[in-house]
Amino acid sequence: MTRPIRLLLATVSVAVLAAACGGGGGSASKDAASTKTTTTASGSTTPASGATTTAAPTGSGKCKAGLGTVAGVQSRTFCGPATATVTVASAPLTFAGGQCQSGSGYLTVNIGTVVLGALKDPSQKPAYFGLVAGDLSKAPGGAGVSVSENSPAITGDGAYPGQPLITGNSGATAIVLKTSTLTLSDGQKKGTFTGTGLDGAAVTGSFSCG
Repeated sequence: MTRPIRLLLATVSVAVLAAACGGGGGSASKDAASTKTTTTASGSTTPASGATTTAAPTGSGKCKAGLGTVAGVQSRTFCGPATATVTVASAPLTFAGGQCQSGSGYLTVNIGTVVLGALKDPSQKPAYFGLVAGDLSKAPGGAGVSVSENSPAITGDGAYPGQPLITGNSGATAIVLKTSTLTLSDGQKKGTFTGTGLDGAAVTGSFSCG
């Protein structure tokens, strides 16, 4: 999977949620007063009114979360204890240093640095893993995102066929799933997924919010 791969919906979803995370390490907000939202990240956080936010630094202390540029294209770096492992065909890929956000009906995981645009040289892309599941209209900055491609809403631990949207890259290997099933556990802080890449290769993986 060395050629550039595009999946508009996944890219838009990740970009919307990445841009919505303000401050050095991201922030989370609630859709309603009864909804609890927890964000795990590094750096400072600014909770929305009534939101619950938990921040945790990376072990190395070298990660600098926030907006930046890669080869002149805007990017966003995520820091924190979240990790993920993805096996494409038979090649395992590991990702570390990221954050999870969850709230009423949705879950997102962002690890590494996402480039919010096209690079002239795709090989310059830094490592990134992104997972988006559930009703994105409930997520911070997701009011304009279509829900139809991301249902059903996340309501707790268990299996979610047709979930999630996953995109990312590690070196020359692009990660985009066209079909997938997500299984959540440990209060939605851990999960496993299986799916098929755009080239038909089998993809499996897991994540932990730390």
